[in-house]
Amino acid sequence: MIINPLTFNLIHSNVINNVHFCREASKLCMAPVFENATTALFFVSCIAYDELQGTMNCLVDSCELFKIIINSRFFAYKSVILFFTKADLLEEKIKHSNIKEYFPDFQGDPQKLEDVQSFIFQLFDDRRRDKSKLLNHFFTMAGNVEHIRFVFSAVKEIILVNNLKSLETY
Repeated sequence: MIINPLTFNLIHSNVINNVHFCREASKLCMAPVFENATTALFFVSCIAYDELQGTMNCLVDSCELFKIIINSRFFAYKSVILFFTKADLLEEKIKHSNIKEYFPDFQGDPQKLEDVQSFIFQLFDDRRRDKSKLLNHFFTMAGNVEHIRFVFSAVKEIILVNNLKSLETY
């Protein structure tokens, strides 16, 4: 599989928008979108913890969409990779925006990057029913080319291993 910007644009426009519609209408319409998928890449802005869309917290909204996807029967035997984007901006944001104001159950130091990242990941992980499957996740920084190379190398390996497992040749 060749991953390029066009691939991600197609994934975003054809998959994510359809899933958003499904959440509003019917979860059953995910079948044609995901039936041949081996891996789902789920992208979340980790700096959205203090942003609202209407009355809904954007991070909570992403968690709810993730819950629909991760617990869907279409992903029972498929891998999901969770990307938390803008991790470099998160480090700056936590210096002036206290996550405890938006998530009172946050435990830890609201200005310590590792504590905030762990909490954000846990928000998503808590929504999975099947904890036996590994949930691969990455905090990504767009401006760091070496980091992006590392992440995509790891993603390719995860996808390859999962495809080999599905073919029972692993």
